[in-house]
Amino acid sequence: MDGNVTEVRAGQVTRSGSGVALSADQLAEVLRVFTAELAGPEQAFGTGRIGRAIAGCYGDVRTEALDTYRDNIQALGAQGGDVRTLGMRFQRASEMSADLTRQLGEGLG
Repeated sequence: MDGNVTEVRAGQVTRSGSGVALSADQLAEVLRVFTAELAGPEQAFGTGRIGRAIAGCYGDVRTEALDTYRDNIQALGAQGGDVRTLGMRFQRASEMSADLTRQLGEGLG
């Protein structure tokens, strides 16, 4: 930051937000594939009363875990979008500040 502790590199912030959002998209794809691979394993427990009970418990735990993971991925993607927006707002504020500084300089000159 070259000694200026108030400098914000808006483009870097925006790119970071894009990277976070991209990571969330990649994790969502991994989850989609993983969920498809898990489809139907309850059949391994059999069709009897005990097998169905075990399969039901397994299915409930799996569903809860996958839903939580999915929610976290969505939150990560939203945070990436928020960081991207923050970077764009900093860029706009920087441009406005430069415009005002230029206008003041022209007015005083």
